[in-house]
Amino acid sequence: MELSFYARGDSSTANNASLNAMGTSSVPTTLLTFTNQDSPSNDLKLDYNNGLPDPDTWVIVNGVTYTFTVQMTANLPMSNKLSNVNGIDLRGDPVTIITLSNGQRYFFVTDQNLGLVTMNAFPNGAHTLTGVSTSGPPVLICFATGTLVETPQGPRPVESLEPGEAVLTAEGDALPVLWRGDRRVGLFEALRCPSSRAVVIPAGALGSGRPSRCLRLSPSHRVVFGGWQSELLFGEDKVLVPAEHLLGHAGIYREAPGAETGFHHILLGEHAMVLAEGVESESLQPGDRLLHGGEPDQLYALLAVLPEGAMDRPDRYRSLKHWESEALLSMTLGAEARLAA
Repeated sequence: MELSFYARGDSSTANNASLNAMGTSSVPTTLLTFTNQDSPSNDLKLDYNNGLPDPDTWVIVNGVTYTFTVQMTANLPMSNKLSNVNGIDLRGDPVTIITLSNGQRYFFVTDQNLGLVTMNAFPNGAHTLTGVSTSGPPVLICFATGTLVETPQGPRPVESLEPGEAVLTAEGDALPVLWRGDRRVGLFEALRCPSSRAVVIPAGALGSGRPSRCLRLSPSHRVVFGGWQSELLFGEDKVLVPAEHLLGHAGIYREAPGAETGFHHILLGEHAMVLAEGVESESLQPGDRLLHGGEPDQLYALLAVLPEGAMDRPDRYRSLKHWESEALLSMTLGAEARLAA
C-alpha cells in the first residue's frame, strides 16, 4: 500500500513552533511516497516512536527508499498570506513535519491532496504553528457524525444538537446540552494513528436492538454494561467499558481509513448516560486526560461553560481496565450480549 504527498523543505533544526519553508530553488517541491512495502505484517501509518525512525513504514523520494522520523504535527496559522495559495485557503490546515534518514526535513499538508503547483506557491519563510504535537493525537471521547441521540422530540443526529437543547438520559430525564465540541479526523491522521479511527459496532452486536443501527464511537468513548455478570465480577450493577475494549468481539471492528470522519462531544450538567442508536453511552466527562489531549481553541470554549466542580466530578459508574473488560465480555459477548436495560 502506498500514499503520496507533495512536500516542501523545512529549515528548522528543532521541534519549535515554527515552520520555515525553504525556497524551491534550495529544495524543490518533492513527491513523498509512503509505503509499507506490501508486507502483511506492517502497517501504513506514521509513528512518532519516541523520536526514533518509524519502525514499519518507509518513504520513497526520487526512487530512493529512506527511513524517516516524525518530528511533529501541527496546524498552519490563520495568516492572510495562507488565505489564497493557488486559489486554496490553507489557514488552519494540519501539517506534518518529518526528517529523512539522509537528514532532509520536509513538511506537507495532510488533509488535502495538494498538487505540485499549489505546494510550489506555498509562501517561503517562517510560519508560526499552532496545536503542535510531538507525541500523539488528542483524546477523543465522542460520537461520530450521524449518530442518532434520543431527545424529548425523538432521535436527533448528534451534530445537530445545539447548546440549550435537551437530550434524554437513559433514566428518562431531559438534560440541556451545555456545549458541543466538534473535531475532524482526516485520511492522513487515520493512517498515521489507528487509535484516531472510529470503533464500529454493527447493529445488534450487543444484543437485540443494541445498537439499532451501526454505531460509530471514538475509541475512548465508554458504553454501559450491566446485569448479573457485572454484579458477579465487580459487585456493580452497571460498569463502563471503552469502545476500544470491544474490538474483536461480536464483529466489532476499527474503521478503515477513508474519507474524513467527524466526531462530536456533548457536555451535560452531569456525567449522564444518553441513548445513542439505542446503546447507553456516556456524555462528555471532563478531566485531566481531556485537558492534556484536547485542542486549545475548543478547551477554552469548554472551560467557559463547565459547571463548578465538573473537572473533579467522579464517573457515573466504574470504568473497567482492559483485562476487566475482557473478563466481562467473555461472559456477555461470548454468548449473548446484554447491555444494561
